[in-house]
Amino acid sequence: MGCEKRNKKLFKHIAIGVLILVIIYIFVEVFFYKKKIVEGMDNDEMINANKDVEAWTFTPGEISTYLKAHHDVIMEKKNNEEVEESNPTAVKHFTSLMSKIETKIGKENAQLLSTAIQNDSDGKFGSLIADQRESAQESYFAFADDAMKTMNSLIEDMESRRAKVKT
Repeated sequence: MGCEKRNKKLFKHIAIGVLILVIIYIFVEVFFYKKKIVEGMDNDEMINANKDVEAWTFTPGEISTYLKAHHDVIMEKKNNEEVEESNPTAVKHFTSLMSKIETKIGKENAQLLSTAIQNDSDGKFGSLIADQRESAQESYFAFADDAMKTMNSLIEDMESRRAKVKT
């Protein structure tokens, strides 16, 4: 009978020890995690972004000045700071999205947008490049997310500056 009591104590102590180890593991993973957590697009959002790009009605000439100004601001900020496992479906959707953006805004404007996003240390893609911790899939999602956010803000700015027609 003494053996049963010892076994109960032993299993109780083992269970407490395992519980303590699990709590320590969770604590370390939460507070001392080395990889930067990136929130952004997923495949469904990238597919929806493709549909949004198809709905744009402006010409490349209309957005050109806004993209040039955005590019110049980002490059000036970069100059002042002086800082410098792939999912096949993500690559497919990313290339589709970027080709649609290039078609809608023109090749030169798309190049300006691409350069600005790559050098923007405040953006998700730029910070991933700066930290040199990105994976290919995370960088595609971050680049697409930054491209859509930038284009949406530029389109919004362009629309707000258009002449208003009163009827």
